Amino acid sequence: MTAPDGTKSPDLAVAAPDQEGGWRRGLGIDSSRTGVGWLLVLLAATLWGLLPSAVSAFEVSSYAFVNDDGTIRIKNRTFRLFGLYIPRTAYTCQRFTLPNNCASQTRLALEFKIGSKFVHCLADGQYGDGTYPAYCDVEGYDLGTYLIEQGFGVVLPDAPLEYILIERIARSRGVGVWAVPGQDLYRFPP
Repeated sequence: MTAPDGTKSPDLAVAAPDQEGGWRRGLGIDSSRTGVGWLLVLLAATLWGLLPSAVSAFEVSSYAFVNDDGTIRIKNRTFRLFGLYIPRTAYTCQRFTLPNNCASQTRLALEFKIGSKFVHCLADGQYGDGTYPAYCDVEGYDLGTYLIEQGFGVVLPDAPLEYILIERIARSRGVGVWAVPGQDLYRFPP
């Protein structure tokens, strides 16, 4: 392609017919340097993939507050246990504490397990509602595993295999949300 002053200009965004009779559009790269251009695009794509995401993995360990929906609040951040859906459970009261503690069954179960100990969470990413998916444990015992064992957590498709196996055992035992109607669901402490 030549410019009006007679000099040769680079081949930029030129539309040309292809062999099948259709039209193809140039990529804005001079045809003599196509190999270098694709190499630069490949290099840029590789470097872009290596950059950290906006929210990278982080750890937090402190006292925790449990919400009625089964989320855990630590240092003004709300964490959801990764790989679990926590269904709504009945509101009940613990009869062995003074004063009686009334909340959802899931919250009571988590509060019982946590007690006054530190909760350690490893989070990666952030959901649209501002919560963080995380693996949380108390003294090395995974809280997701605990909720599934008690029947208060339903395993999602992206959960670890261990969670799926534990859920099958909880279903066969008929605990928590897997209980037969009329069965005593309030077996705390477990």
